[in-house]
Amino acid sequence: MAGNTADIDETTQKLIGKMQESLPLRGFVMMSNGEMSYTFLDILIAILNKQFIKAIKLIITNKK
Repeated sequence: MAGNTADIDETTQKLIGKMQESLPLRGFVMMSNGEMSYTFLDILIAILNKQFIKAIKLIITNKK
């Protein structure tokens, strides 16, 4: 999670940590303020699913 957590109490930090653990991956895209794209998420999911050829194709077709 972005931002300074120094001023957040321990209970709130634990709550945020648990929420992030159970958050669907697309939630990270929505919470990233444009830092993470759905294309990047598709590539990440392909890698996690050991679909390396698909990941490479996504990288090649989505180069800017």
